Amino acid sequence: MKEQLMYTQEQLDIELLKNNQGHIFKILERLEQKVDSHFHWTVGLMFGLYTMGLSGLIGALGHAYGWF
Repeated sequence: MKEQLMYTQEQLDIELLKNNQGHIFKILERLEQKVDSHFHWTVGLMFGLYTMGLSGLIGALGHAYGWF
């Protein structure tokens, strides 16, 4: 006697895909939160380093040409 399946293979596949998709979205949300939390630090660091480099370049040119 053949057992009657509660779910078809297609229904099982769909449920597995839904579960995987939900897991992927949770991982992406956590990653997005981490990126957002570090974004301000990264932008501040880049702006600070750019400013220091630019002021160093201006200071070196000013010293070389005797501006100050």
